Amino acid sequence: MTFLFRRTKFLFLLMLGAVYTSVAFADQLRFIGKAYDIDSNELLYVERHYVELSKQGEYVQSQVIYEGAQGQRIAEKALNFSGASSLQPYLQFEQFNSDIRYETTSMRDALFLDSSGERTRFSLSDSGLPLVVDSGFDRMVIENWDDLVSGQTIEFEFLALSRSSTVGFELSRVSLSGDSVRLQIQPSNWVINLLMDPIVLDYSLDTQRLLRYEGLTNIYAPEVDANYSAIILYEYEEPHHIADREALDITPTSVVN
Repeated sequence: MTFLFRRTKFLFLLMLGAVYTSVAFADQLRFIGKAYDIDSNELLYVERHYVELSKQGEYVQSQVIYEGAQGQRIAEKALNFSGASSLQPYLQFEQFNSDIRYETTSMRDALFLDSSGERTRFSLSDSGLPLVVDSGFDRMVIENWDDLVSGQTIEFEFLALSRSSTVGFELSRVSLSGDSVRLQIQPSNWVINLLMDPIVLDYSLDTQRLLRYEGLTNIYAPEVDANYSAIILYEYEEPHHIADREALDITPTSVVN
């Protein structure tokens, strides 16, 4: 089957305002993440996030541009949160310095991952646990905020794009400081837990925004044939009103059987 992700379509959606949706009175949130090597503190890449928000402040869609340490564009990602669950946004991802492309779509009770011409189907009801796609984990944190801050553990399945499989994880609180909460994501399977370091997340208690990420990233490092592990520090602009224009539409790709 022809791979659904088309680079030209992806760039078209990211670069212009020719296709629009009527998300009236929306705001746009912009923030950047600077990814540093955990050991050397060397700058690895920069993430530039552009998020369209609804009137209620919910994520509608987002675009992420990844730039290398020298400013060159290395990857792009588009997310659309218009599906049944904000935990499973429609995803398009392409990394330009490798042959990595991913796209997800959903239909009824299943989610589909297209990767390098192969399609994998995941049932949304097999495990009984929430299935999380990409930055849908951030939406899961917000939806379970009070429980997490109070010390409860949340179990979920995460779609591992590079493996075309799901992995069980546990999300729990590590510590509370005066103005932030530290959370930890670790595999539920003890064997995988031995092989993978936990992912550590620092969130602002005031704004509920992600401030710091430490762990395995989604950017592939060709020089070591593995994804980067990094510390990512986030900086936010204040949301600005975009009522004078319509929000850029990131239309989910139709499912082809």
